[in-house]
Amino acid sequence: MLASILAIALASPASLAPPGPIPRASVAPQVTEPDVIELLIQRGTPAPFVDTTGTQYTYAGPHGQVRSTPDGGWLATMRVERQSPVASTYIVVGQRGDALDGPVEVFLIPDPEVNQQLTIYGAASGADGRIGWIEWSEATGFLPLALHLDDQRLLSRFDDIAGAPGWRWNQFNGVTLTENGGIFVSGVGLEPTIGNAQPTVANVGTGEMLLNGFDFVPGLSRRIAQIQSFRPSTDGLRWGAVVQTRATSQEAVIVDGELLELAPGFKALEGEPLPPSVAARIGEGTWLRFLSCHVNRGGDVVIEAQATAGGVFQALTLFNGSIACLGGECREVVQLTNDGALLTSRDGEFFGQASLITSAELVDADRDGVADPGYSDVNFLQPPSASASGAPIYFFSLFKEPDGTNRGGLFRTRSTNAGSTVCTAVPNSTGRRGSMMAVGSPVAVDSDLTLEVFGLPRNARGYALFSRALGTPFTPQGSEGTLCLGGAIGRLQTQLFLTGESGTAGIELDLNGLPQPTGSVAAIAGDTWYAQAWHRDLGLSGPTSNFTDAIEVAFD
Repeated sequence: MLASILAIALASPASLAPPGPIPRASVAPQVTEPDVIELLIQRGTPAPFVDTTGTQYTYAGPHGQVRSTPDGGWLATMRVERQSPVASTYIVVGQRGDALDGPVEVFLIPDPEVNQQLTIYGAASGADGRIGWIEWSEATGFLPLALHLDDQRLLSRFDDIAGAPGWRWNQFNGVTLTENGGIFVSGVGLEPTIGNAQPTVANVGTGEMLLNGFDFVPGLSRRIAQIQSFRPSTDGLRWGAVVQTRATSQEAVIVDGELLELAPGFKALEGEPLPPSVAARIGEGTWLRFLSCHVNRGGDVVIEAQATAGGVFQALTLFNGSIACLGGECREVVQLTNDGALLTSRDGEFFGQASLITSAELVDADRDGVADPGYSDVNFLQPPSASASGAPIYFFSLFKEPDGTNRGGLFRTRSTNAGSTVCTAVPNSTGRRGSMMAVGSPVAVDSDLTLEVFGLPRNARGYALFSRALGTPFTPQGSEGTLCLGGAIGRLQTQLFLTGESGTAGIELDLNGLPQPTGSVAAIAGDTWYAQAWHRDLGLSGPTSNFTDAIEVAFD
């Protein structure tokens, strides 16, 4: 019944000291100029699937959310159909991260005979060339009752839950594969005493049960009633969940098996008071709800939540306990990257440090790299998905063709990162290294480039450095970081930045006047420039400084 997978697959240290108190600072802008988005799949067009009768199928629509893979590729479960005789089935399509310029491929065909005996429940997940998916078939009463890895059934209903003696699986609701062989499964388990059904999350790759309805919420005398959200990091070593307690029906955030504290003594628990960093922005109040929890392998935690302060309802997104977005500043979290960049969306636009894009009307329908005129009304149909590097971003959307026809399709943003990292930073006081991206156009005459820095301490001041050469990395006197630039190094002191509560900032560049010790110099086609940012920090022995990664930008 199952078909095989077809494809997965600074001239001196002294010169670095700031010239007295930094006189002014700018908070990072959230939006850059829009870029083109690619139309990958369009409803009603031929799908890469021909059944055993030789009939070509067309795309009918998505079945579950598109999901990025750790390598920057993607998977989507799609319903495909034929007109005569009428029939439909589900297939998994996508692209590998190293083949994004190629065609959309078929990765999995659960039911090549198209007899509705076997279909896919929800979204498939991929990592390391494997696909995890949940069976929804006539044999199981069209309930999600079996888990598959590639074309092999891995678990069935009533199988034992590894690492939990006496527990058995009753239903599978979701699966996420991670880079290190993790297979995280959420569903319903049967507890061993009287066989009651309980919400359950387990890593069947390692044989470890992580959460279940018999567990107490860590630090509380209340058991878990529901597991409302669960997300592991891409390496599978960390995870975050939103749960609801029994009896009191309070929502709480659990990270790596512990009730999350947003500040010492301030729990991420419904009804608890807001931590000082939040109260300073919106006033004293309490938590109303927690909607999601995102973690990355670097230790960052992002929470979407709702609170009341002074009798006023507030929707907010927290980054490591501080407000990153408030109210309508962002609609939903798309991704927390492994480098600590937060990517969000609002009203058809993406915001963040990692692939800033608007989805309005700049559509490349034939994937030739050029926007095709006449497309409009591109709006999210489902939540977007992005890889752990932040780009590209994938999303299903409704849109209008040039003739006014309404369609649905799968889109991909193009990466707007015009630079590449050439020297990595030393971790700063956050425990992470400061990162830098050059977002925008590498065409010198466009003068459309913004340096985005992230992973920095909160409310840190700093400035960008520029050179046409790399040097031997060294630690300047009075700093704890590594300077990677060499040759003549210029400081952009006319555009000093302040990271704010999120530890991020943006520096809009004038490519007609990049700083050098002898004056400003224009970037021209054929030039290669190197950039790095210096910033203040607080070390164990007191005030100090550090540097971000260094990047290279080759101008066209």
